Amino acid sequence: MSIPCKAARGLCLAVLAWLISCGNANSGRPPRTSFPSTFPGDVVGEHAVAWLAPYVAKHSVSVGGLRSGSVVWYAEDGRVRRMMSPDDGNLHGYYYDVDESGDSTLLHSIFNDSVYCLATKEHPIDSVVSPEFEKTLYCQFTQDGDLYTRYFVDGLPAGTYGPHVAILGNCFETHSSGACAYTLRDTVALHQSLVVVVDSLGIESFSFDSERPVNKIMPAPSSTFVIVRYEGDGTSGKDSSEYACVLAIGEKYQIKLPTNTAFVAWIPGTTRMITSVSHGTEKSYACLDWAKGTHIWEQQSPIELNVALSSSTTAVVSDYFVVSGLAVRESISHGPQVPNDTRGPIRMIGALDLRTGKSAAQWYEPTFHGTWSAWTNLPPMPDRPGEFRWFRGQLYFVTESCFSRIDPENIRALSGGWVAPGKSENAHYDLSY
Repeated sequence: MSIPCKAARGLCLAVLAWLISCGNANSGRPPRTSFPSTFPGDVVGEHAVAWLAPYVAKHSVSVGGLRSGSVVWYAEDGRVRRMMSPDDGNLHGYYYDVDESGDSTLLHSIFNDSVYCLATKEHPIDSVVSPEFEKTLYCQFTQDGDLYTRYFVDGLPAGTYGPHVAILGNCFETHSSGACAYTLRDTVALHQSLVVVVDSLGIESFSFDSERPVNKIMPAPSSTFVIVRYEGDGTSGKDSSEYACVLAIGEKYQIKLPTNTAFVAWIPGTTRMITSVSHGTEKSYACLDWAKGTHIWEQQSPIELNVALSSSTTAVVSDYFVVSGLAVRESISHGPQVPNDTRGPIRMIGALDLRTGKSAAQWYEPTFHGTWSAWTNLPPMPDRPGEFRWFRGQLYFVTESCFSRIDPENIRALSGGWVAPGKSENAHYDLSY
């Protein structure tokens, strides 16, 4: 793999060059869909490492058919800060272990050093709806058939919301700042909803009665306003939905958006948001100013020839909106000879200017022109685009094999692996010998 970091790229390119040289030893044989074992006989012991987040890695060991694993938190100087052998569970971003008595469960966040004592026999946890990077954590649990939400600040219980009335749609949403918003349906007047907005300390910021049912909400990071989507009227063929931006001071602005609009990211310190819309195999991003009810810009996804609309991750950093995804890039020297199903995928990142939406820079994984032929094995291709993760105020790009820091100055200066739009040839590396 290669990531936008010179040191990491050099190591990764060396590994890939070695893999390709191994593939060239198979001259005269048809292409393989996977690499052969490099060891004689059956492999009885394996060790794998995968990065989960910046400075957090999962180690997996298999010996004699038995598997074990551990999660290690590293300091920035490489020292081990914490280690545990957890149960994986099914809560994204967390690992857990159970105390000796079995009365409570500890959840360990992979994004920081916080340890939350969340679950007990009396109050089991159904799901975690936590912002992943900050100090506030929310979890949902059921009691006597009702749904409640408990929140924690700095790892300590700080309060409980509920009971929530289960309704169609997303009735509880959080933001990474710790802000949250939820709706309560009036059990008598079912067409009405109470919308509540809470700040990062769990204190109610404001609430209001909606005369129309709400089926989606999105709190602003500042907790001073919230976006709501009203339930449709059921008319067939309806291709848009009504949204409203409701401010704590009572003002409201409405806007219509396509029904498949997805909320992507807030632009810090503004009332602007990045949204996305999928059109078949194409995806576009738009910048909206909710306080004015206007579109600022709209732009096609910067990921080239997206692999069947593969999942992508996004982030707002400084003056840029960055998108990572799996792109299809053909070989330069032997493009016509390479079958379409082997022309990718590779990881790619596109950076859009937040003010204009125009493409500012791009980063590509290396392709391997000069080494493709009818008998040469291809290097392993990624099935995940990599993820953006914040750590101590810095944005990182994380894959299973490497992670690197995304520096806005590198984007601006087209350095550290970034190239100008339309200059993808500058990102290709010839690994043939």
